[in-house]
Amino acid sequence: MNEQPPVGARRRRVQPWKLLLGWPWLLSCTAVSPTPDLARSPAPSPEAVAAASPQAVAAAPPAGVTIVDPGHGSTALAAGSPGASQLSGIVYAGADRYYAISDAGAVLFELSIQIDPASAAILSASVVDSQVLASGSDLEGLVHHPLGGSVLAADEAGPAIREYRLSDGAELSSVALPPVYAQVRSNLSLESLSMRVAASGSDDALWTANEEALAVDGPTATASAGTLVRLQRFDATFAPDGQWAYLTDPYPGAPFLGQERSGVSDLLALPDGELLVLERSFSSALFRARLYQVDFDGATDTSALASLATDPFTPVGKTLLWERTGVLENFEGLTLGPPLDAGDQGLLLVSDNGSGAPQSLYPLRISAVPEPGATTSLLVGVLGLVALARARS
Repeated sequence: MNEQPPVGARRRRVQPWKLLLGWPWLLSCTAVSPTPDLARSPAPSPEAVAAASPQAVAAAPPAGVTIVDPGHGSTALAAGSPGASQLSGIVYAGADRYYAISDAGAVLFELSIQIDPASAAILSASVVDSQVLASGSDLEGLVHHPLGGSVLAADEAGPAIREYRLSDGAELSSVALPPVYAQVRSNLSLESLSMRVAASGSDDALWTANEEALAVDGPTATASAGTLVRLQRFDATFAPDGQWAYLTDPYPGAPFLGQERSGVSDLLALPDGELLVLERSFSSALFRARLYQVDFDGATDTSALASLATDPFTPVGKTLLWERTGVLENFEGLTLGPPLDAGDQGLLLVSDNGSGAPQSLYPLRISAVPEPGATTSLLVGVLGLVALARARS
């Protein structure tokens, strides 16, 4: 039995550069669209959770969300004069502006990233400014507030979700978490944060999730079974508004240096209400990143469940949209980007360079159905146009 460190104790961080010594055969990497045997994963029964299949199964992705890898590969992101490093969360703020958060202290960085609207390639990327935040120690997920003057960040230590003013880094407020999140495992806590910005502010929703299972919810991931996490939704006032169990994939390969894992690294809430999950695993097969679309049909709201290990429930289903395997890049952050040609939108991942991994950006393109009753421009310009409209109202 693998014992987990007690809550509050820090696990040693992965040192990917050490893996290269004596392992040259691990350097090959691939980025692929989902194959038929990986594409569709219906919600498993509670009995099947403990013996989860290593791969999602069955049919084609549902209509509405498609992710295409244009094949440009990664773009290095230099630290710049602000000294950006260990970026674990990223969020689009309109035009060429993004914000990124470091999990090595409470520092927010402003980035300038230009995306070619035709090819989705990154034309330029730089770190232009930084802001020390008033609190936090292991900040991970990041959200740009729709009104534009603040960001929210998930702190894996605590755990906590706090709002900070952009102009001076002052802490403005915090989000009350359901009590069950007091049961997080050390360094497997809240890594993700995303906000659905809808046509109406009353339909906004904030999302987070623990990286791997809470102490009361069962074991962490292995090479043969995934781990159960809780997808937590908050309403427009940041009050808890639903919670669902999500089963991650097992990690590929074999355990490695006691650092193996497979969990939820980030979430992306789309304006039409769809939710995407970035799963990140690490093992003898190095890092793997997978993007899934969540299917809530028939899933149990687990808000009132004290334990996913003992209480009956039905997890959400998921559909694989994209993956990149066998890489040294530790993709931890995910955000929408600017509008692209043909009605698509940019999608951007950021790699945490902790312990020597590359600090880089990876561009994708996403096609999605806009919110019912809204125009396509609402989807592709939502982080700019809707925020501006609300700020002026």
